[in-house]
Amino acid sequence: NWSGKLLNRIDYYYHGNVAGSDVYSYDSKNRIVRITNEDETLDFVYENDRIKTINYGWADELEESYNMIYDNDKLSKIEYVVYDGYIKSGHERKLNPLASLIPQDGDVLEKQLRKIHSQQKWEEKLILELTWEGKNVSHIFAYIEGDPEETMDASFTYDNKINPLKGWASFWFDCVIGVWEDENFSYTNTGNVLTAVYSYKEAGVEFDYFATDYTYEYDGNYPVKVTA
Repeated sequence: NWSGKLLNRIDYYYHGNVAGSDVYSYDSKNRIVRITNEDETLDFVYENDRIKTINYGWADELEESYNMIYDNDKLSKIEYVVYDGYIKSGHERKLNPLASLIPQDGDVLEKQLRKIHSQQKWEEKLILELTWEGKNVSHIFAYIEGDPEETMDASFTYDNKINPLKGWASFWFDCVIGVWEDENFSYTNTGNVLTAVYSYKEAGVEFDYFATDYTYEYDGNYPVKVTA
């Protein structure tokens, strides 16, 4: 549902009936300041026309916050605070701001971060440090602030073609950083992912490792088929 060029609402249907709606609110500059879906809210705070903070609420209670830190106009770090431990609450994260910010690889990235989350205590910060190569996120390093014992590394390479999903920000996700089932999406990056490598370490010892290679068939500069 639109008002001119502004998206007002997305309705989700199940067996012909509306099962839920995302409702969008804007400020005087037409920037999204709130997305609401029943008891869930996602609030955006801006600084110098960039997203500075995103707050996630459930039933009027602040549960998560994301502080965005930039370096030379590129997002370089995300400070992620869980106030009500999503692992304990069991709430589905359908309005998830991180989902459109970093490369997706099925549930692998979400799996690695869950391990770190399980050690996260009240109001501790989970830090995600992002490294860019051109217009693509090439590396993500995650750890709990002040506790470097558990870490997650994710490295990515890309082609020089066009990612048709860039800029498509869907907020209907079921986990902190994840996608529906095993789909592979990338929303922020200009290129298409060629390799994705993840490792999880405790006290410097590697406990988990996962790597995926991708090949594409193209129509000009656009991919029409991907094999993982």
